[in-house]
Amino acid sequence: MYEFYVSNFEDITDITKLGTPEVIDTITGGDWFEYVPNKNSSNAVENVQSSLENGTVGYEQVITMIFGKMEADKRNQIALMGAGTLMIIAKDKNGRFWLYGENDGMVLSGGNTGTGTALTDLNGYNLTFTAMEGELAYEVAETAFTPTP
Repeated sequence: MYEFYVSNFEDITDITKLGTPEVIDTITGGDWFEYVPNKNSSNAVENVQSSLENGTVGYEQVITMIFGKMEADKRNQIALMGAGTLMIIAKDKNGRFWLYGENDGMVLSGGNTGTGTALTDLNGYNLTFTAMEGELAYEVAETAFTPTP
């Protein structure tokens, strides 16, 4: 992933989808904060969760973000993300944007912080965000949201 945009789930007031296939055209409300992880380190995955017994299917959305260098500002941002329910837009390596946690939000569900031992070890943060949604992530038009300066 190239970059992530994170907003508080509760601050989003409306999402509009247009076209065939449906693409999110407008996201109303919320401040979108940009996070750029270490190069070639982070990803977004959707795991199918099905129950043959119940005849149901859901999608576990998992985003992993890795940030180098332990710093007070990053620590404080992580604490804020951990205290809330989020929506996350991920920009993939094809330049397309995808919305995760649209209906029920995402939470910071795991990760770790480490100083590293060897020169090439990560000194920084490895964060995992998860959501359980009834549909796969929708593509988002680049004009649908405005990053917060």
